[in-house]
Amino acid sequence: MTLRSTITATMLGALLLAGALHGPAAADVRDFEFVNLHRSASIVAAWSARAGTREAWESIPLYTAIEPRTTSKIKVSGGRSCLFDLKVRFDDGYEQTFSDVNLCKVAHVVAS
Repeated sequence: MTLRSTITATMLGALLLAGALHGPAAADVRDFEFVNLHRSASIVAAWSARAGTREAWESIPLYTAIEPRTTSKIKVSGGRSCLFDLKVRFDDGYEQTFSDVNLCKVAHVVAS
C-alpha cells in the first residue's frame, strides 16, 4: 500500500465517522460528498450524466468552490438511476472524470 493510498483511506475513514456522528442518513440514497484531496487546487465546477451518456453532461450546482482538503455534499434528485459518470474541474484547469459511479452504494467521490 502506498503512502497516498494510506492517507486516502485514513481520510475516508475519518469522513465516514464524521458523517455517522452528525446525524441521520441523507434524504436520497444517491446523495454523496465530493472529497477534494488535491494539495492546492479547488474544485470550481462539476457535472453529472447517466452512465454512458457523457454527451449529456448536466452541471452540478456548487454554491462555493470545494477548497483543497475539504468536502461538499451533493444532493441528487429526479429519476431512479444509480449509475452516473461524474466530472470535476479544478481552478488550475485540470479535469477529472469518474465513470460508472454507483451512487446508490458510494457515499464519497474522491478527487485529487
